[in-house]
Amino acid sequence: MKRAAAPKTARRVFPIPLWGYITNHPGVCRLAAIFVLTGRVNLLLRTITGLVVMVSALASPATADTIDLSSRGSFIFSHGQEMIVRFSVWNYGFNNPGASPYPTSIGLELVGITPLDQPVSTMPGSSSQYFPGYVLQGTLESLDGTASAPLLGLGGGPLVVTPSTLYGSGGSSSVAAIDANAALTLNLSQQIFGPDITSPQSSALIVLQNLGSDLVIGMGGGMSLRNAITEPSVTGLGNVQTSGITHGVTLLNVPEPRTTLTLVLALSCGVLLARRRDTRR
Repeated sequence: MKRAAAPKTARRVFPIPLWGYITNHPGVCRLAAIFVLTGRVNLLLRTITGLVVMVSALASPATADTIDLSSRGSFIFSHGQEMIVRFSVWNYGFNNPGASPYPTSIGLELVGITPLDQPVSTMPGSSSQYFPGYVLQGTLESLDGTASAPLLGLGGGPLVVTPSTLYGSGGSSSVAAIDANAALTLNLSQQIFGPDITSPQSSALIVLQNLGSDLVIGMGGGMSLRNAITEPSVTGLGNVQTSGITHGVTLLNVPEPRTTLTLVLALSCGVLLARRRDTRR
């Protein structure tokens, strides 16, 4: 016996308005759906294109604000900022004739105003005290940035702020101090200081970034930053220890990545809302 063919299930077609009339013709409905889908795809492509353009513009390196602090007595070193100290060690070779003019150890010392009402803590495994919440990161670099060495703090750890005493002609005063050291091989020292190390015009850079709370560098009151930021211990293969000569201090206001990300998200929301309004018209 021949079985009867199963009845075909009719496709559900939604009636759509067309030039003031209501139609449910399948061909017209499919054509209208294609037009709607194409419009949505174009809208999505325009939105993505706009976001790509904005993100590309925001991803380009932002120009940091540069402030020359060389003539100041003190300044507030805020979180996220970078300080660049330009200095030379030409006098090391001058005072060590016959030995290599390239040092193998560079010391750094900064002094500033003691944080108010800030308790001190004891470093683990040591009797040294420090102010918690204050930490820096530093490197010793060549002028072109192609060679560098890390600056290490007490016990080879991070750069922390410690209580100290500053002695002068007017007596002594309590200060906040940062001590660091960079150990170099002769080869790395040559890369950092270059071939003209014995010239007074030669120099290298110390780059410090504040990763902790704001702190005041320098004491003011007639004491310049060049006296508050020193390289008191320059040693090498020679017998004489010398001090570096600070030439200048520069502050960089580095934009935080969170600011850029927030701006991208805000602009993205703005574009999406604008596109949504266009679709409702």
